[in-house]
Amino acid sequence: MVNWQVKNQVLMHIKRQHSQYLSSADAMSFWPEQETAVAVKLDKYGNFSIVAPFGLTSLFKGYITFNLKADEHTFWQRVKKKCWLTTWPKLVIKK
Repeated sequence: MVNWQVKNQVLMHIKRQHSQYLSSADAMSFWPEQETAVAVKLDKYGNFSIVAPFGLTSLFKGYITFNLKADEHTFWQRVKKKCWLTTWPKLVIKK
């Protein structure tokens, strides 16, 4: 089983010292790694759609890519703290 979290992005722009985000997709475009910026959206008709500002290709290829909009130190802290390279030994870090 994989441990995952849901975070409300409404105030994250303040914590990260960014301008107010325009949307959830805009907020995700600032995440430290591109492949974690994936969400599922439910519309008023009950239909699901995927929101992925960086696409899904690199995720399915097994990459984890530093986002140039983010802080590189934070990226490396997350790689270490979340034990991604131990949990998924075939994961490839892209910069």
